[in-house]
Amino acid sequence: MKQNLTGGTQPVSDTQYRIFLFIASHVKAHRCAPTHREINSRFGWASPTACRSHIKALEDAGYIRLTARAARGMELLVQPPLPPPLLLQAVSCASP
Repeated sequence: MKQNLTGGTQPVSDTQYRIFLFIASHVKAHRCAPTHREINSRFGWASPTACRSHIKALEDAGYIRLTARAARGMELLVQPPLPPPLLLQAVSCASP
């Protein structure tokens, strides 16, 4: 299934979408992009180059910008969607 985020030029695969969300959450938590090794570790891939094609596809689709020869050289060009709000259920506090 293809995902399309607002602002991107092309839809991306489910795996690429999950990678994008991981990059966005890593940037939010650590204030820097993850390394390829961190992405590989998160998705259980053994090869250091396993995520390279997915990262390149995200760049080609307009979701991230890569900086050549820069460690952690990824910049988000599209903001990830917000999670749906939690629905709070009213709970009665009356004693039984």
